[in-house]
Amino acid sequence: MEQPTAEQSFAALLEVSAVPLLKQHGFRKQKLTFRRERDDVVDVVNLQLDCQYRRRIENIGSGIGPHVTVDAETDIPATADIVCAALTSALEVMCQLRGPDDIVRFALSDIDFDVFRYRFATGDKAGADEHYQRARYQFGAEPRWQRLDDLFRQASARTVGAD
Repeated sequence: MEQPTAEQSFAALLEVSAVPLLKQHGFRKQKLTFRRERDDVVDVVNLQLDCQYRRRIENIGSGIGPHVTVDAETDIPATADIVCAALTSALEVMCQLRGPDDIVRFALSDIDFDVFRYRFATGDKAGADEHYQRARYQFGAEPRWQRLDDLFRQASARTVGAD
């Protein structure tokens, strides 16, 4: 019997873990994106083999690891338990979020430009300044800081210009 590819293992993992769990919690699936509308909030969970930063699961709930490695040799049942535990923790946090202000309070990343723009847009200049200073303290010595600093300046310029 031929060994499954990483993509096939990933698909099998999702079918026994994330798909049934998220559907049970009212999410609708479209490819690898799950959406659920509740009151004034739309919850979106996107599962990927390779992920670009948005709001990673470990940034909204404590005790959740940053990722699960899936390859052709992944133990699907054992990894499914890990995925379900992480998603259950994330869903508990998501259910507490009732709108943008709650989301801003739960954002644990200092390079979250959506939160930074939201603070500016809602007139929370002190919060935006604090957000920037925390990011600068954490990432200022890294080679990527100039690029991050440019992104902060662009975010504040777009937001201020929109007023």
